[in-house]
Amino acid sequence: MPIYRPDTRTDRVRTPNTLANIVVLTAIYFTFRLAFDLIWPSSDRSANLTRFMVSGIGWSFLSAVVTVLYAKLQLRQYELWLEDDAVRVKSKWFDRSVRKGEIRTAIERRDGLLISSRGRVGLFFCGGVLISRMLPEYDQIHNQIESWKSPGIDA
Repeated sequence: MPIYRPDTRTDRVRTPNTLANIVVLTAIYFTFRLAFDLIWPSSDRSANLTRFMVSGIGWSFLSAVVTVLYAKLQLRQYELWLEDDAVRVKSKWFDRSVRKGEIRTAIERRDGLLISSRGRVGLFFCGGVLISRMLPEYDQIHNQIESWKSPGIDA
């Protein structure tokens, strides 16, 4: 059972654009805040609209920063375990695995192969296992994973 320890700082694994993610998440969180306020109005909005808007943007920005920093910590260092019947990714923050015959989604990206036992929507929301293209045995691992695909695969 080989274990690989890719390092995102040296293996050129694509890391998210921090500032862009913070801006987008701030907009999304603020939109949710306004939507919830339309459904359940608060007394802050009627008293002082400016204060309500600044408060909403501030909390949205703070939430976005925490979310992006947490995501960057997840991507920092991890272990890729290749077992006979599964591929597993372990880090201090998460543990994901995909078993042989359960691969429903395999997406070839510029930084590697992204696989999941869920469909594309499930992959988007729940994540998957990324096999970095910078691994020395990437082609061999890629061929092994291709042979594991289940019949109804989203490629």
